Amino acid sequence: MKMKNSKAGFTLIELIVYSGLIGVIVVIAGQAFSNSTKFRIRSENMIQSTSTANALSALLNEDLSQMGAKASLNGNAYHLAEEAYNNLESDTSSYVLNSAKDSISFKRTYNGTDGRALYAQQITWFLHDGSVYRKCRTIAELTDEAALDECPMASSDDDVVPVLMAENITEFSLRPGRRLQDASTCPTHSFSAGCFKPGSAFTLAARTSQGVIPVILQKDPSTFATQVMGFYNNHEENTNYYSQVYLLNGTVENPSWGQCTEFTFKSNLTYGVSFSLMVDSDITNVNYMRNFQSEYDHISVGFRTKEGDPIPGIQDHMVYPAQGDTDPLRYFEFSFPEEVTNACLTFTFAFYSKYAANGALSISALSVFPRDESGYDFDSPGTNPRYHKAFKYRLVTNVGGESTVIEKFVPTPNNGI
Repeated sequence: MKMKNSKAGFTLIELIVYSGLIGVIVVIAGQAFSNSTKFRIRSENMIQSTSTANALSALLNEDLSQMGAKASLNGNAYHLAEEAYNNLESDTSSYVLNSAKDSISFKRTYNGTDGRALYAQQITWFLHDGSVYRKCRTIAELTDEAALDECPMASSDDDVVPVLMAENITEFSLRPGRRLQDASTCPTHSFSAGCFKPGSAFTLAARTSQGVIPVILQKDPSTFATQVMGFYNNHEENTNYYSQVYLLNGTVENPSWGQCTEFTFKSNLTYGVSFSLMVDSDITNVNYMRNFQSEYDHISVGFRTKEGDPIPGIQDHMVYPAQGDTDPLRYFEFSFPEEVTNACLTFTFAFYSKYAANGALSISALSVFPRDESGYDFDSPGTNPRYHKAFKYRLVTNVGGESTVIEKFVPTPNNGI
């Protein structure tokens, strides 16, 4: 009997120990499950918050960068759509930002694959009750093509249904920026970084190829300016001849366009080009380049390979010669969707009016440089919106307590004049 009682007692103690162990295991397992669930939920919230912020940022970036787009290619000439301005007489900018800086409307043209402007559109982004919305309305049909379904023709924003872009937004704000002195971020030559220092010596070389007419180039060694003349006149001719000059670094004796300076431009980084385009003229020495007609004549700046082929992903920038005795620095910005190497800066000329080809122009003060946030003043940009050439925006999303903050700047070189 003692053996049985002892054995029974031992079994009872063992059972109690086992029960305790099972309880501990259950508690640990429950805590582990709880922690695992919390970790999963937090991870999902972090992913959703980050995904929302990045997707919204990409869409906003793409829209803002097109602010003020107004140039389109109509046949052999470029056309500027007045509809992309707020008001040509009083406000040549293309945007309106509310006082809270959480709602912006801006105008742009929508171009077809052939370069023609099909519509003038107004895009609106705004924050309301923790959500960001977007509106698009067509304000003018510039051809006989009807407005797109996703951007209907409407007389006011009130006639357009807003599209919900993102929820869980705790901050959505925009600040305009004024461009600082051009080329301030490129103090030295570095062609692999897209830099050509302002005020440096350069040489222009005329392209010689079939259908390309070589021009006469006269360089002023004291100012590094180069006068370009001897253009072909296509007026009343069944021809489409043009001329092209290439940039070479420094002073080059007997230059050839195949010796052009080759730049490297990184993807999705904004670069600037500035230069002066003088047309000297007086009573005794009339310069017929002042008879330049934008609807017939063509002067543009762009990039080519050293073999003369266009660089994919960017169109030439149209420029017009000065019609007076002074010429402020010309400036335009560009970027490439993919990294580009061996890109040569070129000027292209084609004349179809009666007199302009008989004139001459002078290119000077040429520089190429990358643009970044340091090249703009966002703290005191001034009150004239036509001078605002960039925006900095801030997005903050919060999903289940998990926040994502995105701050970016977007150049808007087409805003204003």
